[in-house]
Amino acid sequence: MQKYKILSLKDRRDIADIIFIIKLLKSEINCSELLTQIEFRNNIKNIRNQNIFKLKIYPNNEAENCPLNRCMKLINKYSSSPYNIDFLSGSVTVNSIRIKLQTLFENHQEARPNT
Repeated sequence: MQKYKILSLKDRRDIADIIFIIKLLKSEINCSELLTQIEFRNNIKNIRNQNIFKLKIYPNNEAENCPLNRCMKLINKYSSSPYNIDFLSGSVTVNSIRIKLQTLFENHQEARPNT
């Protein structure tokens, strides 16, 4: 995949998941049922924890890895250190986020040993 500069399926899925949530929050996708399930985290006292979303705790792995929860986990991961990508700024476009993530994953892929 490095030879043809193609991202792995996991990386492409991660990018699609993040873009989906961003589009949902920017009202580019209209689905009020999903929006009601998203909870923002209030960072009042803990300034080190930069998670954007409050994740629900589920009793099993199947529910824990449901698509919406998986998307929010990814955004929490890439919005905090060492990545520090700003997903919710008003000036950030979906395309700019996609480009940042593709660059990040391409650089990460080059650092991996050939398998």
